[in-house]
Amino acid sequence: MQGFNAAALRHSLKTFRQGDFFEPDAAWLSYFTLYNLAPLRARYQLSLGIVTCGTFELVVQHYTQKGSSRGRSKGNIVLVHGYMDHVGLYSKLIGYLLEQGWDVLCYDLPGHGLSSGDSYAIDHFSQYAEQLEHILHYQVLDGPCVLIGQSTGGSIVMAHQYLFGDGENKVNYRILLAPLIRPAQYELIRFKYFILRFFLKRVRRIHSTNSHDTDFIRFVRFQDPLQDKWVAVNWIGAMLEWVELIESGPCKDGPITVIQGTDDKTVDGQHNVQVLRQLYSEIDVLLVDGGRHHLANEGLVWREQVFSKIQNVLKQIS
Repeated sequence: MQGFNAAALRHSLKTFRQGDFFEPDAAWLSYFTLYNLAPLRARYQLSLGIVTCGTFELVVQHYTQKGSSRGRSKGNIVLVHGYMDHVGLYSKLIGYLLEQGWDVLCYDLPGHGLSSGDSYAIDHFSQYAEQLEHILHYQVLDGPCVLIGQSTGGSIVMAHQYLFGDGENKVNYRILLAPLIRPAQYELIRFKYFILRFFLKRVRRIHSTNSHDTDFIRFVRFQDPLQDKWVAVNWIGAMLEWVELIESGPCKDGPITVIQGTDDKTVDGQHNVQVLRQLYSEIDVLLVDGGRHHLANEGLVWREQVFSKIQNVLKQIS
């Protein structure tokens, strides 16, 4: 996309303020068009800006129902995307949640999308959790609050609960889509990391076929200007540290829904569900037969099952 510059878009933003509705210029209109967010911006209200967390500038988008004082909203959903993703890839899920009558707050993780930071890098998953807490603390969220995390986003939701509980803005429910605990080929990744960490700071990214939606796969591989070709080695170390932390952690209170595809080649779904059943006493698990990893962008047959389950959970909450 000619003229598309993530840093320039970020630098054009002001500090995020809830309720300050965003009027895009030509560059931002191109962003919304590319990622199919333009229809959502037209139909709903959008606040967009920067939240500073330590050394990072995180780009936050908050889509809200039209109506005075958000009176038509059923509550707030905070959506946390997966590793090497960004908000722009989640227009289908954001749109679906808005259609159900909920407001949706989402943000690009550091080193992802439009946010600042070294590409796909983090020292500890606790940093992700602290950023989520900062964003939750920054808002005045009316009504029920639901956290939804895809893959690494699911890990962040769990890490946030591990460190902060339900937080100052009480979290009513958590929904995890193919959450990352152990990745597939965990032992091989672990072995390679303990060798490569002394020699390399990054390794070349390998794209996987993590969805039945061929248009989504093609877009991510060849058309998305916010994708990077390299993976930071320190992120792999942080992920391995996370695995040890969560697998030895105490049981958690509160209801949670886990949705996991049975044909997921990115995370070890079978092992992870077993761990989650031990961690959460009030757990509801949906196994999507044949579902791959990127459940928020799966093919229609599988995605409908995921979205229908989310809808049923939200109905119970509202």
